[in-house]
Amino acid sequence: MNCRPGDLAISINTRWPENIGLIVRVVRQHINSPEWYYGETPAWWCVCEHPITWRFLASGHVVKAHEGPIPDASLRPIRPDAGHREEDHAESRFAGELVMA
Repeated sequence: MNCRPGDLAISINTRWPENIGLIVRVVRQHINSPEWYYGETPAWWCVCEHPITWRFLASGHVVKAHEGPIPDASLRPIRPDAGHREEDHAESRFAGELVMA
């Protein structure tokens, strides 16, 4: 995992261009729910001063909010000991994924 609770992080490699470059605060590890389901993809519950956009793939529904889940692969922590990840792309491994940040 890239992040840990309390980190500031920058949103990168997201599917939706409006989310690229957002600075978020990582609050806690995301727990899947019917509303926010990421399958086995590790994700964090984050807060942001600017709205984050989510698009539900099956329904096309768009949500803009100041808090919600973001996949760990789409975040890079802003801290001195933050290293580079092996993967630089946040592509889903799950065809049935319901939500992407």
